[in-house]
Amino acid sequence: MLIPLLANACKDSTQSDTKTTELSSEETDSNKRTSKNTENSKPKIKKLQGNGFEPSWDMLISRQNNEKYNFELITQEGLDTLRGYLSLQSSSLEGNNLEMTFGGEDNSGYPISVTYKSEHCLNMAGDDVGGSMEIKWKDKRLKDCAHYALEESN
Repeated sequence: MLIPLLANACKDSTQSDTKTTELSSEETDSNKRTSKNTENSKPKIKKLQGNGFEPSWDMLISRQNNEKYNFELITQEGLDTLRGYLSLQSSSLEGNNLEMTFGGEDNSGYPISVTYKSEHCLNMAGDDVGGSMEIKWKDKRLKDCAHYALEESN
């Protein structure tokens, strides 16, 4: 039995490519086992925070439960505050390189996407905070440094 699998790769906010691959049931079972092992080894993010200048913005993403998060985005020196909900759409961890993509809506129903990547990023003080955040909302694209806090393991 063959099962179709769709994989979307976004090139930018306006275009995407779709690829279709067919997997045998053996490959699907193997992928499920690999997926479970990978999920258990991925860090559980408690909070993710990013900020930038020119234009000024600050975003805090907080974990609610499982893969559900809420966010607050403050722009233009605190004049505009945007809130809403996100879900984790994809996450990959290769060595120490973490990449996460969130998607959701603000409280007015506008779609928003946020991508975090582990990479060198210098803040205003010249410190490498270890990651970057890119936000796409309406016609805005904000990108600058970010860092995260892990949930404590029991």
